[in-house]
Amino acid sequence: MPSTTAVRLFVTHLATRLAFALLVGFGHNYSLQPDSYWLIRFADQAAQGNFDFALDRFIASPLFPVVAGGSKWLFGPAWATVLALFQIGLAALSGVYLYKIGLILFNQARAALLGSLLYAIFPFTLWWVHTFSQESLFQSLFIFTFYHLVAFLRQPAWGRLAAAAGLFSLSYLTKSHVLLFSPFVPLLFLHFFGWEAKTLAYSLVFAGIAVGFSVPYGLYTHARHGTYVLSSNGATYQFYLGNTEAGYRAVVDVPPRGSAEFEQVRDINVTAGYFNGSVARYDSLLALPQRIKQPLFFQTAWHWIKQNPTKWLKMKLYDAGLFLLPGLSFQYYGFWQWLASLTLSLPVYLAAYRAMVRHLRTDYRWASPVFYLFVAMLLFSTVWYVQNRFRTVTIEPFYLLYSAWGGLPWLTKWPGAERWVIRLTAVYGLAK
Repeated sequence: MPSTTAVRLFVTHLATRLAFALLVGFGHNYSLQPDSYWLIRFADQAAQGNFDFALDRFIASPLFPVVAGGSKWLFGPAWATVLALFQIGLAALSGVYLYKIGLILFNQARAALLGSLLYAIFPFTLWWVHTFSQESLFQSLFIFTFYHLVAFLRQPAWGRLAAAAGLFSLSYLTKSHVLLFSPFVPLLFLHFFGWEAKTLAYSLVFAGIAVGFSVPYGLYTHARHGTYVLSSNGATYQFYLGNTEAGYRAVVDVPPRGSAEFEQVRDINVTAGYFNGSVARYDSLLALPQRIKQPLFFQTAWHWIKQNPTKWLKMKLYDAGLFLLPGLSFQYYGFWQWLASLTLSLPVYLAAYRAMVRHLRTDYRWASPVFYLFVAMLLFSTVWYVQNRFRTVTIEPFYLLYSAWGGLPWLTKWPGAERWVIRLTAVYGLAK
């Protein structure tokens, strides 16, 4: 039986996510993410048994189109409502699991509760909850993954390890960037279990399950395109975007807002050839078979790096800064939008960074799961291409947990705030 706390948290998260969806427009499932259109086009294919999810740029991760296609196949005209409610329900459940993660990491129910409640209301965690895109599904699946991983670290059992590996597989089959976290999993096992035979066994089992989940889609893409794809082969294209003149103009030398070039840089997937000096060459690259074009994307980027080392270094520093800086990008959003996002996010980020440093100093083992996730996302944002929606759906829920844990001692120094914490504790069924 679920605990009183878990049930009440689920209802809270369900209510905030339904309220947001209704406020934005429950049927506005495409307006917040341009990728929604091609993802649902692939869902139409999947409903007909066609799982070739190749774009002109790369082969896309399969899980969201398959889930959306399954909704179309099973529920017909009601598919959109069912899919939106499924995403909202899964996101509400992820709020409960975030609370459970906080309990394990900090062993403090109050901090875990406060972190979960922040996740219930923080605008950026709500943003894609009913949008037909990979973001909401990925965020929920990865929170489930993280819970089973840290639960396994606390109390090893083969079932927990299998659950963590299986859910990690579903996560990377939704958004493949999270594969960057996979090398850190054996390192976590080493921290917790030492140089033992079981550490190697755990690592091999986790890797075996994760690789095994890739086999159906990998064999399918190999048959269709002559290349085995774990989830998506977009890493080389993203490297191309993030390490050429197009990336430099998109991140460092952004054209003035409102100009014709600014509109072009906003659609960089289409206009990369313009900024990289040859529309014809870019179009010719896109027209090549997948197994040929991806290495050429990498070679083109590597050539630009060697020819422009100073610009490349400057761009990487910008990438890192934009990853660390909370809120929306000041380069692409109006002043008031940027200021509102910074005002909401800055206290969370500052408290989270401070708390993470404190946790690393006092208990490195239990701080390491989120710290290694931070390192993986920093690598993604700098080596490849800074896109902070990836940061939002991957690591911001854990920032909320850390900000709650780090801010709670300060918060309870104020009598009024302490009373609110006590009331919340009682409402959600926790002992004082």
